[in-house]
Amino acid sequence: METKKLILPLFLAGLMILSVIGFALVYNDNPDRIKLGEYYFAQTDAGWMTYKDNQQIAISSDPRTLNMNSVPEVSLNEINSANRIYFTFNPEEGIQPYLGYFYTNLRPKFKNMILACTKDTPECSQLPLKSCEDASQSEIVIQIQEAVIPSISYQDNCLLVQGPKEELPKLIDSLILGLLLE
Repeated sequence: METKKLILPLFLAGLMILSVIGFALVYNDNPDRIKLGEYYFAQTDAGWMTYKDNQQIAISSDPRTLNMNSVPEVSLNEINSANRIYFTFNPEEGIQPYLGYFYTNLRPKFKNMILACTKDTPECSQLPLKSCEDASQSEIVIQIQEAVIPSISYQDNCLLVQGPKEELPKLIDSLILGLLLE
């Protein structure tokens, strides 16, 4: 009877170990794998992936096309020093599809992140209204918006990512890597 109780756990453990080995082999042999600094990125159906401290980091853009010099010197620790971190945007700009990678990668890293809007719209009826004007030492604002000139800045407790809609994914990906691969 004891043997039957061990079969399922051993089977599941073996299956998990084999799947990790299989992933590692595919990840290491991927011809679409590139090196950026000390990190290796593999192209997947969901974008580009790398790992830091056994944590997956996924971005939508080819890392070779990103301008890492555009990312201001701000750290996760500095952002997390605030009591609240507001992640805000205007839903009328239609940039929500570009925000998924940012939210997925960074949400677990921020201790108290609150979704907000910059404009009072029906989609935002249950969310606070916040913009860079509301930023303070105790409330950091991360604002993403459309603009003519692309830029990422950190000033007066506001991390502002702005640019033309088609350039926002690269700006956001640059910020993700700048914050997570520091």
